[in-house]
Amino acid sequence: MARRPAGSLEYQPALDGVRSVAVLAVVVFHGGAGWLTGGYLGVSVFFTLSGFLITRLLLDEHARDGRIDLGRFYSRRIRRLIPASCLCLALGTAVGWFESTQATRREVAGAALQVSNWVQLTSERSYGDLFQAGVSPVTHFWSLAIEEQFYLVWPIVFIGAIALARRRRTAVLTLMTVGGARPRSRRWSWARCGGRSPSTSRRPRACRSCSH
Repeated sequence: MARRPAGSLEYQPALDGVRSVAVLAVVVFHGGAGWLTGGYLGVSVFFTLSGFLITRLLLDEHARDGRIDLGRFYSRRIRRLIPASCLCLALGTAVGWFESTQATRREVAGAALQVSNWVQLTSERSYGDLFQAGVSPVTHFWSLAIEEQFYLVWPIVFIGAIALARRRRTAVLTLMTVGGARPRSRRWSWARCGGRSPSTSRRPRACRSCSH
């Protein structure tokens, strides 16, 4: 069993509770509850918490293994999200067919390819249209699309940031080493030439021979 790196985040049931409350707030808001006018903020809470947890997982993996296995990361996300997403898409499309609120092929394709948010951004519809009668049964896939796109892009950005930080740290350490070596070598030469401080304007006679 792999050892957990120091400072890593263990499973926190309270975080699952926060995400559940956020999802519930969104559901109640879309249900038309007038007393919960800010329920849509649950989406932002869910996204923020998901981003924090994914970043924490990447940090732990890098601290444990010294690298990020993108294949393993993507396979875990696919196994966790895609089966349920496909089932929901199939059921939503079927229900919409019988309820006469059919989704267009463009919307279904966008949901299946996890780009539903971009499809809706280019459809010239406002957020208020989501509450109108006859809305597409796959409209809610926009939030899942954003999350999937984050999972796709963020690990690559994370690896790039780690590599950049490592290069800068190496450059800084090199400059510090070179910069620190020059005063030491200067002090050594003055000590060899008679022990006179380098800050003194005149050199001792014993040091004259060192310049030849």
